[in-house]
Amino acid sequence: MFGTNDTERILTCVVILTGDALFAVAFGMMASIAASQEDERKKYLLEITEARDLLSSYSIPEQLLKRMEQYYAYRWAMKRITGDFEINEMYENLPRNMVEQLMYECHSHVLRNVPIFDIVSDMYI
Repeated sequence: MFGTNDTERILTCVVILTGDALFAVAFGMMASIAASQEDERKKYLLEITEARDLLSSYSIPEQLLKRMEQYYAYRWAMKRITGDFEINEMYENLPRNMVEQLMYECHSHVLRNVPIFDIVSDMYI
């Protein structure tokens, strides 16, 4: 198992040092991946908290808030699986109809104050 002459001893040392270096690189990469996942998780939780706080000031229906949270939870799960999702804006990754509903709920009181919208039904706003 151990080298019997100087050449074998040197080769054994080189192989051991190479294995140690590869182990250190692999360990460092795993630590980096774990740290980046924790950062992404914090970013996700911060985004959900900020979105919920913002939208709660507009008295959005609880059902719509739950749908938004479920969608973000789905996107977070997909990001963990595929690794290709990044949250840039609150509305950017939501489906169009959900964005429209959220925007309507947030700004309907402003639309109601515009005289032309007084005679229009909710379906057209």
